[in-house]
Amino acid sequence: MGCDIFFYVQVKTGRGWKTVDYKKLFGELPLNYRCYSCFVFLADMCNYDCCTPLFKPKGLPNDLNDDSIKEESYDMISASYFTLSELLNFDYDQTFENRRIEKQTGQNIWDGACIAEVGEGKIISYRENMGEGFFDSLKTLQTLGDNDCVRIVFFFDY
Repeated sequence: MGCDIFFYVQVKTGRGWKTVDYKKLFGELPLNYRCYSCFVFLADMCNYDCCTPLFKPKGLPNDLNDDSIKEESYDMISASYFTLSELLNFDYDQTFENRRIEKQTGQNIWDGACIAEVGEGKIISYRENMGEGFFDSLKTLQTLGDNDCVRIVFFFDY
């Protein structure tokens, strides 16, 4: 069992925000994999890393203009959204102490969701923590238009 993220990509038009069939355009959704480091950064979900998220979850945008997203997100948690500008303007080279560790909790049982004591973690940059896939997704999103007119809407489930 784990946490999964559900993404929608929207582009701002003269009529408001329009959901893009991103999968049809690019073959897969951005960040369409279980990356708890990304979940923490985007919405403070599963924060085993002990990093500071970009922002706390903001809920669904008021100008969503897509009832299917509202319906699908009904039972989900930590809904939020970001413009591409917000994601690109963060200083990913700053560092933090990643305190996520793996511990053996029984015979042949390992738990990767453990937290080390302060000072026992690894100092890394947000860039290293997020991984290449995150930045590949940002590059692809940039092809959709002006950074202020492209956004991701997302939420989680367990």
